[in-house]
Amino acid sequence: MGELIVTITTWDKPNYELFDGESQNYRIQEYLIDEPGMFCRNGENETFFDQNMSRKDGVRILFNLRIDDGRQFVIGDKDQIEDLWIQSKNEQQIRQNDVIKLGKKVLKVLNISNENNLHLTHYQNVVIQIQNVETSFLESQNMCRICLEHTCNTSNPLLSLCRCCGSTKYVHYECVKTWLYGKMQAKQSQYCTEINAKSVRCEICQSFYPSMVYTGDNVLGLYNLDNLKYHVVLEDVENQIIMVLNFGDQTTLTVGRGHESNIKISEITISRTHLALVIRNNKLYIEDKNSKFGTLIKLQKARRIEKNETLFLQSGRSRIMIKHKEKRKRCALLCNFLE
Repeated sequence: MGELIVTITTWDKPNYELFDGESQNYRIQEYLIDEPGMFCRNGENETFFDQNMSRKDGVRILFNLRIDDGRQFVIGDKDQIEDLWIQSKNEQQIRQNDVIKLGKKVLKVLNISNENNLHLTHYQNVVIQIQNVETSFLESQNMCRICLEHTCNTSNPLLSLCRCCGSTKYVHYECVKTWLYGKMQAKQSQYCTEINAKSVRCEICQSFYPSMVYTGDNVLGLYNLDNLKYHVVLEDVENQIIMVLNFGDQTTLTVGRGHESNIKISEITISRTHLALVIRNNKLYIEDKNSKFGTLIKLQKARRIEKNETLFLQSGRSRIMIKHKEKRKRCALLCNFLE
């Protein structure tokens, strides 16, 4: 199983739960761990509690350690992960539903695609709506709540796209497309289109509209952007903004608050050139560019620590380096002693 060397470096200045990689005002604590337990913060101090120690009320958990069936250390519970982030030191692959933190800015990856279909909302919304769409097409006596007409056909069916019911349940495909286009208020640059997230919700029931709808053998898209190639859809949850990053013919896009970055985000805690997004073999990778506050990827499930691995994590203003090493056998220690 081995043991862990855990080094916790805490920035003395409590500023928005950030860790300043350029500061010199640090407090460092180091632990040698060979049993399960949890690391906690009590006031300004970090403490390791093993299984036999009782934790006081009000003590904040930084992260916990357990041992799996393969006798390896695992970070996090099976069902719940605390506010813990992986610090991106080298190039790392990014997938759908990953959450990325740049300074104070938190972005969720809604979609990564090399196709022309644009998905602005979650895929499960599409699945939920399939049966509703097929049923509404057959019920031609229903009325569109926008144009108040009953007529429909295969290219312009009546759709049930949200949780509305009664006289507001159905809407024509062409009507809702025109309505959405008028609401989107897109702010567009060469590589990024910003869309108000409220525009992809029903204005009555506030449920998300699906990006794609299925009527029998037809697939209908509700949102269209011109010249869409390899693209990434990000959601700024706090500001209710959806960002569509369109790579076009590029394989690398830089993100930062400086004018030299391909994608500019106006946030003081983001560096001028904060990170790069790289396409390789139709996969997306993220690379930090020595930013002041780092590039973080949220740990959303339990993470096993492999043999001889060094892992960098961050919890608030504490950076945590976990290094696995094998325990030296007693016979090896004895040989070293005799030498």
